[in-house]
Amino acid sequence: MLDLFCCKSIESLPTKIVDLKHLEELLLQGCENLKELSQTIGSISSLSMLDLSNCKSIESLPTTIVDLKHLEELLLQGCKNLKELPRTIGSISSLSMLDLSNCKSIESLPTTIGDFKHLTKLRLGGCDNLKELPQTIGSISSLSMLDLSYCKSIESLPTTIVDLKHLEELLLQGCENLKELPQTIGSITSLSMLDLSNCKSIESLPTTILDLKHLEELLLQGCENLKELPQTIGSMSSLLVLGLSGCKSIESLPTTIVHLKHLTQLRLGGCDNLKELPQTIGSISSLSMLDLSDCKSIESLPTTIGDLKHLTKLMLRGCKNLKELPQTIGSISSLSMLDLSNCKSIESLPTTIVDLKHLEELLLQRCENLKELPRTIRNISSLSILNLSDCKSIESLPTTIGNLKHLTQLRLGGCDNLKELPPTIGSISSLSVLDLCCCKSIESLPTTIVHLKHLTHLWLRRCENLKELPQTIGNICSLLMLDLCFCKSIESLPITIVHLKHSTILWLEGCENLKEFPQTVEASLIY
Repeated sequence: MLDLFCCKSIESLPTKIVDLKHLEELLLQGCENLKELSQTIGSISSLSMLDLSNCKSIESLPTTIVDLKHLEELLLQGCKNLKELPRTIGSISSLSMLDLSNCKSIESLPTTIGDFKHLTKLRLGGCDNLKELPQTIGSISSLSMLDLSYCKSIESLPTTIVDLKHLEELLLQGCENLKELPQTIGSITSLSMLDLSNCKSIESLPTTILDLKHLEELLLQGCENLKELPQTIGSMSSLLVLGLSGCKSIESLPTTIVHLKHLTQLRLGGCDNLKELPQTIGSISSLSMLDLSDCKSIESLPTTIGDLKHLTKLMLRGCKNLKELPQTIGSISSLSMLDLSNCKSIESLPTTIVDLKHLEELLLQRCENLKELPRTIRNISSLSILNLSDCKSIESLPTTIGNLKHLTQLRLGGCDNLKELPPTIGSISSLSVLDLCCCKSIESLPTTIVHLKHLTHLWLRRCENLKELPQTIGNICSLLMLDLCFCKSIESLPITIVHLKHSTILWLEGCENLKEFPQTVEASLIY
């Protein structure tokens, strides 16, 4: 092996390099000023890897490169001035990987590329000026991965692509001008991943896509002009992941989607015009993640959602017109994360939410019209994160919050109308973060706060009406950060603050009425 990685001053290689008869790996990655390889390179008959990635000065390869009969990997990614490959490139019979990613000057590939009998990976991602693939590509019978991501000049694929009987991954992400797939795409029966993310010109999928019986991932996020899925999509029996995030033209899902018995992830975030889910959505028994973030037209969820017994993540962030959750939500026994942040129309949570025994994260930030939490919230015994930031209609917390024995983060920042914390807060023994920033109605903290033996961060920034801290605040020996910035009503600090260990950071900026603080305070940083 000869490694010249990032030798930026090298402009050429010595001709005697060809005398290295046992050289297997020649690594020239990042040799930005290397202008060319010697024609004698083809004499290094033992070479199995040639890495020229990011050799930005190379414009062409020597024709003798085709004499490297044992070459398995030819890495040319980032050779932005490389204009073409040798026409006889197909003669490198042992080549298994050809990486031309981000070769922005390449406009076409030689037809002899079809002569590669052992090529398994062809990477062309980011070849902006590549206009088309040769028809001979269908002859690379061993090809398992074809990456055309962000090939923005490609408008269509050769029909012969369907002859790639061992192709498993077809990556077309960001091919903005690709208008359609070949009608016979379903003939690539080995395909397990089809990535069409951000193919903005695609309006429909060929019906034969349903013949892809081994397809596990169909990624269509950002296909903003895709109007619908094939009605019989439910016949894609192997599908695990269906990504439709940002498909802004889709208004409904075919009812057959519920027949996808192995589907684990359904990503619908940002489908602005999606009005509803199929009523039988609960039949997708294997579903573990349902993402409806920013689906602004959805007003309700079907009651059958409670039948999703393996659902662990339900993401409803930004569903501004979602008015309520169904009572059946409590039946999703496996749910660990429920994200309702920025659901501005929700005024209350169903009482059954307390039946979610495995819920760890309940995210409610910016639910501006949410007035209260269920009094039985204590029953969500596994809850570790409760985020109520900017819930401006909440005036109080239920006293039962003290029973949340596994709660580590309680975020209440921006709850303008929250007047006080219940004394039971001191019973949340596992709490490490308490965020009360910008809680402008709070005037004092319960004395029981000092019982929070694992509290590391107490955020009180901009609590403008907070007049004082509990006298025993210094007893929270675990505290690492106490933020009192812009607490304009505080005039003094309790004497026990001197007990804060030397590693505690104390923020006091903007406390304009603070007259003094104990001289012996040992906090390591006072701001």
